Amino acid sequence: MLRGILVAISVTCAFASAAIAAEWEVVREWTDPFVGDEISAARVTNEEGFTLMLFRSEDSRVRALYSLPSSTFDRLPQEGRVLMIRPGEHDSKEIEAEIVPDGIVENGRSDGIAVRDLMWHGQAPSPTRGTLRNILDSDRLYARFFLDDGRTVDTSWTLEGSHPALAEALEIEVAVDQAERDWADVVTNTLIAQAQRCSANGPDRACINAMDACGDILTEDRDKPGFEACMASRGY
Repeated sequence: MLRGILVAISVTCAFASAAIAAEWEVVREWTDPFVGDEISAARVTNEEGFTLMLFRSEDSRVRALYSLPSSTFDRLPQEGRVLMIRPGEHDSKEIEAEIVPDGIVENGRSDGIAVRDLMWHGQAPSPTRGTLRNILDSDRLYARFFLDDGRTVDTSWTLEGSHPALAEALEIEVAVDQAERDWADVVTNTLIAQAQRCSANGPDRACINAMDACGDILTEDRDKPGFEACMASRGY
């Protein structure tokens, strides 16, 4: 009986050791399971076995992969609501998955055990607002997985100590000054206002195309009057 007890204790300790959360780390030559890109990723696994990975895809956009524990029999739906995340005390974001991307707005992707979602456009040295910025400014990321049988599972990951791994894997500057944040607000508010004008009488593809053509004047040249003049020259 003593031998049986010792074996049981040994097995329990082995499982406990496996469940200990890893530190944030950079995984090099990691393969994105959805599109096959071979890239670097920042990864952390929590005590329950849920894994969070952030990576910069070959199109320069930053995405995240949220995975169920490898030992679970739970599964996620492949379309519809699959996940809700909340960085620290910031607003929650609900993620919906689609099986066939429509090519206009990128929604999430699910393969039943993981959710892949767009987080940041990547067209700047560092995010100044949005989900990735909130993650960089928080110490914990909370998540709720919506399973295919109607149940939900809650978990969270520490963000403490994540900055070095995120900076290396995503090739970003973690810190951002107030002037950059203020300019990002100008860009966002300008684009939202213009998009609302474009859709005031229903979707206007020509107006959206004009925004795309004039966009670099605002985002790259940082010239708001120039952007507005460009739109006006196209009738908007």
